[in-house]
Amino acid sequence: MSMSKGGCFFKMSVEYLPSKFFKENCRHNPANDPFYGVIEVTTGNGNAEACMREAIENGKKVDAGVQGKQSNIRRLSSCSIIDTEVSYTSKVIMEAVSELNLMFNYELASIQEILYCEYTVGDYYKMHVDVGEGYHANRKLSLTWNLNPDEYEGGELCFYQPHLDGGVAKYKSPNNNIIGFTSWLNHEVKPITFGTRKSIVAFIGGKAWK
Repeated sequence: MSMSKGGCFFKMSVEYLPSKFFKENCRHNPANDPFYGVIEVTTGNGNAEACMREAIENGKKVDAGVQGKQSNIRRLSSCSIIDTEVSYTSKVIMEAVSELNLMFNYELASIQEILYCEYTVGDYYKMHVDVGEGYHANRKLSLTWNLNPDEYEGGELCFYQPHLDGGVAKYKSPNNNIIGFTSWLNHEVKPITFGTRKSIVAFIGGKAWK
């Protein structure tokens, strides 16, 4: 696996998503206020392929199938845990987090979890938030990295906000892009209609919300 002198071939650029809504409504004083919303980070060429290969070769498989059986919240075909400290993927994630936190200003501390997920036809993740009980209560920033957007249909990542046109923003970003968002935002993965959606998700924790 080739890496640059700095440890990974990471080329950074950042943009607001969706720019107009969040720039005008969620950050009234950009000089002082934390940023609440969604930001996209563009990584360098090759990172998606390298991290997907690492997940397939070294990830620890966990139970997939249907989760939340009573409410049928999520169905996915495969899920693996990626090391949060020494993996190549963790290096890429941390560089993205460092850049994202310049905007979010969330006092982030560490990666809580990195997962590699595969959704096949019919799989989905209904509307939810990533903050939960116990250890999950300290999740502040969630990251979604779409690794193969040209190889499947459906599976859009959707964010639900009442002031957006139609109340929803849908994303299917290029495979070099990582989407970072506040963990308590309502979001969903739409059902897959063709192919397999391969993605890496990560959760970043910090001090408890005040």
